Amino acid sequence: HREFLEQLRKLDGFPANVLDRPELLKLAMPALLADARLYRNYVYSEAPPLDLPIFAYGGENDPNVTAAHVEAWREQTTRTFTCRMLPGGHFFIQQPAFPPCLRRDLAG
Repeated sequence: HREFLEQLRKLDGFPANVLDRPELLKLAMPALLADARLYRNYVYSEAPPLDLPIFAYGGENDPNVTAAHVEAWREQTTRTFTCRMLPGGHFFIQQPAFPPCLRRDLAG
């Protein structure tokens, strides 16, 4: 699991105090590995675009998910599409800018 843990460290979104404590890591590891398996095994299946607006968010400094990846969600709607790239990396939702942005978008 060493490589997996190093990837988590690089993404800088999982608490270091958990990664550095074997007893906490033992509790968290099954869920983390299950999440990684879901991601690895996911296969996109073509479907008609949704008839509803989509707001798509990404982190400006995410090394894995670029603005182009987030922008690709535009193809999944026949309605309005909004792409927002926010400060932070892969775990940008933990940054202070995300909650107010989401609230504004949901409020319309």
